[in-house]
Amino acid sequence: MMRAMTHRFLCSQSPACPAAIGTARTAERCLQDYRRLELARLEALQASHWAAATSGDDLKAAELVLKVSAQRSKLLGLDRVTSEAEESPRSILVVGATGDYVGDLQRIVEEGS
Repeated sequence: MMRAMTHRFLCSQSPACPAAIGTARTAERCLQDYRRLELARLEALQASHWAAATSGDDLKAAELVLKVSAQRSKLLGLDRVTSEAEESPRSILVVGATGDYVGDLQRIVEEGS
């Protein structure tokens, strides 16, 4: 139910999609169209305020450009990007006598910093 409502909303927001409501067109395609439309809107908004924002004289324009940039990052999923190191768990195998274990772990920690 929610997926169908989302699909109808996205299609209603995209100029390419209204005719596709009720057809086999997927929600993913409408989402892509909507994302392109929103990116174009953000680009136009930023372009119209860019000169004022970068002149150093218009703080409101600068704030608007920063908000547009943040919104674009969210729309593109850049705010959710993580480094490979954050995603991958690390496993360390320490072999040897029990007394060497703590010293080996300390060296590993120091080398990793």
